Amino acid sequence: MSGKHPTVDETLVKVESGDLAAIETVSTVLGTELITDPEFANELKLLAQTIQAGKIQDNSTMMQNNSDNARGWQTKVEGGTAYIGEIHIQHGQTPNS
Repeated sequence: MSGKHPTVDETLVKVESGDLAAIETVSTVLGTELITDPEFANELKLLAQTIQAGKIQDNSTMMQNNSDNARGWQTKVEGGTAYIGEIHIQHGQTPNS
């Protein structure tokens, strides 16, 4: 990926290393380019639509039945984030009581 100016190219290298200030700089430059270059803005819009169309929508649910002293975890990953749930049940009590 490269920009119109050498400064942008240098900033993109910093972004790849996780530099938060560089991400802000790229966001500012990108916002300016979207306003001043309608053709670029349209290309970016089409790219975003293509990416969105390629996403798979997950409407699944998870159910787990454990008995006796069994323990179980369910994991669902969305966008690189793992959501891991655990229910603690004390003897003689039901969940949410």
